[in-house]
Amino acid sequence: MGLAVDDFNTQYVQDGEFGKAVYKPLRKNAAGNACVFLDGSLCSVYTARPAQCRMYPSWPEQMRSPHDWEAEGMRCEGIHALPNPRHTAHSPASQGNASQAQGSGHAAQDAGDAAAGADVVPAAEVVANLALEKVRRSGGMRGMPYSDMRELLEEAGTGLAAKLAAEHFAAHERAVMHESARLRVLQSREGAGPGASYTRSLVFLDAPGYAQTEAPHRGLALALAFRAARVGPSAADAGAAAPLRLALIGSGAGALPMALREAFSNMAIDAVEPDAEVAEAAERFFGVPAGDARLLLHYDVVIVDAAVAHPLDGARILALPPGLLSDGAIASLRQCLRPHGVAAVHVAGGPAALDAAARSLSRSLGAVHALSTPQQGILFAAAGDGMSSDESVAGEHGTASARCSSGRYDVPLWRLAAAAEAIPALQSLCGEQLLRGWLRAWALDDSLHAFVRAEGYGWLPARELPELAACSGLGCLESR
Repeated sequence: MGLAVDDFNTQYVQDGEFGKAVYKPLRKNAAGNACVFLDGSLCSVYTARPAQCRMYPSWPEQMRSPHDWEAEGMRCEGIHALPNPRHTAHSPASQGNASQAQGSGHAAQDAGDAAAGADVVPAAEVVANLALEKVRRSGGMRGMPYSDMRELLEEAGTGLAAKLAAEHFAAHERAVMHESARLRVLQSREGAGPGASYTRSLVFLDAPGYAQTEAPHRGLALALAFRAARVGPSAADAGAAAPLRLALIGSGAGALPMALREAFSNMAIDAVEPDAEVAEAAERFFGVPAGDARLLLHYDVVIVDAAVAHPLDGARILALPPGLLSDGAIASLRQCLRPHGVAAVHVAGGPAALDAAARSLSRSLGAVHALSTPQQGILFAAAGDGMSSDESVAGEHGTASARCSSGRYDVPLWRLAAAAEAIPALQSLCGEQLLRGWLRAWALDDSLHAFVRAEGYGWLPARELPELAACSGLGCLESR
């Protein structure tokens, strides 16, 4: 490219820090949804791509099970996952020739070509790249060119790569417990021996990379802090004489409602799952009791956690099922809330999706705010302060609430962070990374919050979302 290293870093590399994680990613394109060097579906610097890209897709998260390999194959046209009707707990690299059907990004062809032997990467190459990526992530060989890394590995002998790969496969396992035409129930193991931990997850086959019960939606519980920041901390005390009532729409396999019930034992929680097959799987495999799929009125908090696969790209998730953003659905949501009630809505797709959903919510709800992190996007809104028919204003980005535009009902970040820390149960429910690594760190450091907002993240009122969606250099990661 004819650039000095410092000039290249200035133009194409970003410094980022979220909590304890420090990274130096390449910048995204103008749309904020792909690498700046991606030209169509091809890498424009393929021969000089970074070491991490050279080792893709032999990354630990893809080399865990046939399911993970298949899921990544929906995102990358260079991965050819051969038919595998019976998923087991074995890794892709342990399946012989069938697992070797991995085409390069610049020679990706259809599955028929891969089966005929075109652009097949040998298993030894897959194992070597997996070993190098694990070493690189552990801090070894940092900053070393890929060629030097391979040379050191070859000097150590093939046994080292095989040993590192074997350790990875022994410590990570994922097996299919149930599969239908629409969904799959997985059981995953982390670690080995007595200290191993097991989790179950539910995935839809049209979006296998999006695990219902593994998605980090802990931030939805911040609806309690949002309400406390607006009406006072005592209202968020689940142990008060008049406990709060909470409704959850889209309970999935039951992870979120069960976590809420454990954290707030005195809270009245109604959880519904509109999808009958998902509700049946939740009862059969996740211990969720059968419930009445109806909601009452007069809730203090309503959480909406529903998503569907993108119709053109099953590896992506739409912000919300379109029907949930209709005027009628949002008006019904408003009717479910008590006068000081709040709603929290999970939105996938980044700042642009948050902006579109916020404008829909603002037609019936007020004080709309967004929380955008690398893992999730959530909108918070209040029952009061909504827009009446004579208060709407038409602007460059569509209809908005005149009251919300004034900033009169804004909830400052410091107030949200303080309210969250004042509710003890949220400490374990939301997690250290979200409450202290992000919210508290952003609240205490304006420059850090300004930096992450420039990258598409942060806490901000809805009126600032159009600008965030338009100028975000990095874009928000898709929820998976």
